[in-house]
Amino acid sequence: MTAEQLHRFLVDAQGQGGAKVSDAEEILLQGLQKRHHMAKFRKHALTLDDFHHYLFSANLNLPIDNKVTRFLFSMIWFFHLSYFVIYFFHYFYASLAFTSLVIAAIPTLFVSVLTSYL
Repeated sequence: MTAEQLHRFLVDAQGQGGAKVSDAEEILLQGLQKRHHMAKFRKHALTLDDFHHYLFSANLNLPIDNKVTRFLFSMIWFFHLSYFVIYFFHYFYASLAFTSLVIAAIPTLFVSVLTSYL
């Protein structure tokens, strides 16, 4: 992706009407410097990996708000918590079912032992 294509992406997709081609070139150079050690020897274009790095970088891509990362963080915690709740209640139910099975079998065993001695 060249600087002109990045500029078109900034204007069309992200709604940054005030963006200039020079802004896109600066973003392109910053992205290349962060991702590649010898950015000055590379051609000035973003690869697909560089573009994905730009999209998800909070430093380079300003439209990404901290609310998004907080939302994703809360969703991760929600899934961890739901897994814990499901695991805990399944374990509790399984142990309760086993305990009730053992408790139900005790009187039967007790009666059978008593009748065998009589």
